[in-house]
Amino acid sequence: LVLGEYDGSEVLRSITDRGGADVVVAARVLHHAPKPARAMQALFNLAKPHGGAVCVIDYEAHDDLALCEKEADLWQGFDPDTLRSLAEATGLSGITIRRLPRSWQGDGPDRNLVWQLLVGRRDEAARACNEKETRKR
Repeated sequence: LVLGEYDGSEVLRSITDRGGADVVVAARVLHHAPKPARAMQALFNLAKPHGGAVCVIDYEAHDDLALCEKEADLWQGFDPDTLRSLAEATGLSGITIRRLPRSWQGDGPDRNLVWQLLVGRRDEAARACNEKETRKR
């Protein structure tokens, strides 16, 4: 288990030395990222090239501006289609998105928001095949 910033030198060194992570988990991170697509790419890059999983928990799109200001959120969550697009753009495959039960959300200031879980796998072989198909078109 390695805990830290997804782009932190200690995390990068530790994960790279192991050939990638079996599972990368980012909980309520993307809505704080200045560039969510870049953050999603960094998470993808941490996963093992052949089957590493990426699990992202974040908010569905919402209109609670007071919470955003109080919690230094840069984004008001992401609708599921946008979250899926961010993941697909990295090359993740087998993507699923599910809403999380409210009972898992605790009593924090974000308890009123809808939380979602995205899971996808990094599969370099499938990615290469998809890129070849795209070039043929």
